[in-house]
Amino acid sequence: RNLGIVKSIKRRSLTRSMLKRQIFGKVFLHKLESSQTDFVCFYIAESDHLQHFFWDEFFDSLKIGRKAVGATVLCKLFSIIDDQIGHLISLYGNHSRYLVLSDHGMKSVNKNSYSFNTKFILELSQYSNFLDIWKEGNLLYVNVDESYVGDSERLLENFCREVSSIKYSHNNNPVLSVRRNTIGGITVFTNSKFSIEDMKNLEIIKDDSSYPLSELLIFSLFEKDFEDKATAVHSSEGVFIAQGPGIKSNLDLRGEQAIKDVDIVPTVLNMFGLPSANDFDGRFLKEIFTEEYLKKNSPSKIPTYEKNDKKLAKSKTSVK
Repeated sequence: RNLGIVKSIKRRSLTRSMLKRQIFGKVFLHKLESSQTDFVCFYIAESDHLQHFFWDEFFDSLKIGRKAVGATVLCKLFSIIDDQIGHLISLYGNHSRYLVLSDHGMKSVNKNSYSFNTKFILELSQYSNFLDIWKEGNLLYVNVDESYVGDSERLLENFCREVSSIKYSHNNNPVLSVRRNTIGGITVFTNSKFSIEDMKNLEIIKDDSSYPLSELLIFSLFEKDFEDKATAVHSSEGVFIAQGPGIKSNLDLRGEQAIKDVDIVPTVLNMFGLPSANDFDGRFLKEIFTEEYLKKNSPSKIPTYEKNDKKLAKSKTSVK
């Protein structure tokens, strides 16, 4: 109630996020107090939601030496999260292992940045019913929907041809490029950088139909009033913190081989004496463990964990 200058989407996001974190966290932790579990995953989404809106205010407050509304909001949220993680550690003690990680970081929005109009691209594609599309800044990630029963690779190839057929009307050069992702799907990106003037003047063509470039690209994350616009987008650099028995102390991983989201599953499986699999994209994070731990827990692999594979190795270890 005291944050009167926080309006519309910001206000709703703020209220919803704070309530969710407090209520869900308390309910979850209360449940753990009466449960015996081997593995706990404590997911926190609210920091992502609020940092999109309050990122600039948070860092601006550090520069001017007083807290703006955004800084107060984020500090309150971080305090709630810190208390809940502390509660979690008090339940399981120092004999347990803890991983704190994020699947991305945040960075300020470039005021001249643009993103894809996914609705327009789907309307142009004959394969839209079978695609899973999401955008991140000026990149577009595309994969085949899990419900599709046909040849996924061929479907992606056909979609790539569709994307490549979008060209500038004045020189017939392709507007977009496509690259394959190592973990599946494709990434679509523009071949050039654009300005607001380009949006007004350039045209694109597909299948003999012409469209203004502004149909394909938009210059803001939210097409709302100014106060609703995000001040931050995702960045590739996130957070990874590990603590517990067998984990090295005071180890700074910056500058070392990059840690990726897909590395977490092989690492956690090893902690429980379970093998990784040959069809995993991730790797076991050997560098975070002590030599003593590695002697007792040398990593191993099986072909796959897929249920329909007859070679699936059955482990006697079970995890609750």
